[in-house]
Amino acid sequence: MLCGQRAAYATAASLAVREPLQIGAELYGAAGPAADLEVLELAVASLRVAGLARVNLDLGHTGVVRALLDMAKLSAAVEDEILAALSTKDTPALRETVQGLPVRVRDGLLALARLGGGLEVIDDARRVLPENSSIHAALDGLEYLAARCGADAVTLDLADLHGYRYHTGVTFAVHAPELPSAVLRGGRYDNIGKVFGRARPAVGFSIYLRDLVGLLGVDSPRAILAPVGDDQTLRETVRRLRKDGEIVVQRLPTKWAARSRGTSS
Repeated sequence: MLCGQRAAYATAASLAVREPLQIGAELYGAAGPAADLEVLELAVASLRVAGLARVNLDLGHTGVVRALLDMAKLSAAVEDEILAALSTKDTPALRETVQGLPVRVRDGLLALARLGGGLEVIDDARRVLPENSSIHAALDGLEYLAARCGADAVTLDLADLHGYRYHTGVTFAVHAPELPSAVLRGGRYDNIGKVFGRARPAVGFSIYLRDLVGLLGVDSPRAILAPVGDDQTLRETVRRLRKDGEIVVQRLPTKWAARSRGTSS
């Protein structure tokens, strides 16, 4: 199970369940597209092993937005307004907020709102975004991952700000038409342990198991209901069934249940 990923994605699980069941992986100590690809390939392969017939991958990169905002040296309040407008693709609000910014930053931020779609987005971004080493590195990384990840389809959204305050690089998600939210989310979150004195590169993903099970139509496991009793043969039978992998729920004596309720009150 995950640590950093679980905390970051808990609220993203569909219906925001209080205790989302997750499984995934984290890779610490390695930076760069090759490490991102290692984890992304594992994420795609995991969904295939689980039985997902088609993996539609969404790719983003927080470095693009971050580079543009860094070029403008904005106040926290203005930055928050821009992020809010971008996250909802509210172009009129975005245009109003960026009016007084340097032209190349203003035009770049406005372009982000429409830089979503297929792999052609990368070429479009190179053409319309300002010259910046961080932006070029992010686009190169996205191109590298999109060509090698093994997904059935890849879409890009350079204004995708999910986890923006947490992620430091590539972000990815897998959606299905049947679900209101992603069945898998992941990305890079370098220096997540800095507060604990261990600032390391990190990349990982989480798969939301409840959503995956619902998507695949997996039947709930059956359980055996054992009767009340302290008979030795009954107890041995319950132990044997559980050892064989069966789920056995044994009824408790009514007087114990009543006593338990009285104690708790």
